[in-house]
Amino acid sequence: MRNVISVDLWKTLIVSHPSYKSERAYRYYQSSRKEGITVVGCNDILRKIESMLDGMMERHEYQYPVVLIDDLIGYELNIPIPGMLESVGRNLLMQYPPQLISKENIEYLKFLRQEHDIALVSNTCFIPGKDLRLVLNSWLNEDIFN
Repeated sequence: MRNVISVDLWKTLIVSHPSYKSERAYRYYQSSRKEGITVVGCNDILRKIESMLDGMMERHEYQYPVVLIDDLIGYELNIPIPGMLESVGRNLLMQYPPQLISKENIEYLKFLRQEHDIALVSNTCFIPGKDLRLVLNSWLNEDIFN
């Protein structure tokens, strides 16, 4: 039987692309119908929701489905488009992928994969693990995550 290794990603192996969050705010701003909202206001709302949900997930208090996050953002920004979080998030992730902290980490993951199964666990609410896996596997040129 092989051991399973769970890998923490954010700020350990990868960091956000410098333009990701500002572009995310801009795209939500473009769709917002909230009177008087600015790009900065959108960014503040998104960060507040992200911080609240990430904190809850880290404490294992609740795991929000994407549709509920969509509803929170839609309510706060008056966006009547269901499913926007997933489509905006995936497009932005592919356009502004996270950055590796060190290329050596990829080689280390490949080495570990020879003897262990590796689980990708993402505790962020805004980027589903399945989308993050696509980006990581493109760097690895193989699917190393079980």
